[in-house]
Amino acid sequence: MTAARLEADKRTKSRRKREEEEEECKEEEEDK
Repeated sequence: MTAARLEADKRTKSRRKREEEEEECKEEEEDK
């Protein structure tokens, strides 16, 4: 795995994690 590929993979994972956290926030707001 090249360094550039590793960086892209890291960015993809962190973006996916952020999107999941945003989804959880939306669900919590709907519960109120």
